[in-house]
Amino acid sequence: MPMRSNALTPGVDIASESSEDRAEEETVVKGAPFQVISIRKDFNMTRVKMFATAVVLLMTLFALPVAHALPSGEVDNTYYDADLNIVGEKDILCDGTHYTWGITDATAFRSTMSSSCDSGFGTTGCYQWDVNGYTQVPLSHCGLF
Repeated sequence: MPMRSNALTPGVDIASESSEDRAEEETVVKGAPFQVISIRKDFNMTRVKMFATAVVLLMTLFALPVAHALPSGEVDNTYYDADLNIVGEKDILCDGTHYTWGITDATAFRSTMSSSCDSGFGTTGCYQWDVNGYTQVPLSHCGLF
């Protein structure tokens, strides 16, 4: 009997191939279109991710400054140690400028002076630090008046 060769593997006699070999070849051949579709889906997802990343990058690079409303009043917080030495200051000015220097957290005392940007009239307060935060105390504790 003449040897018939297999189209996928020339020189192999079809009669000598087992049914498992043919089933495996058919699975590979049948699975090929699904592998191509899977690769296309992966490629499209990669393109979508790259586009989203580019959009976020451009938005970050060309972000415009955010407009903020100007404060209605000026606030000057001065921070003191236990001996009433000034150890820090935090100001918010009428033009929106923020100014901070020194230690501004959990100091022994804090005095707050606030005034209206329109009239200039304002208030003064003195606060002492305890475990719950700052508590208002008489102005003399901060060396004021």
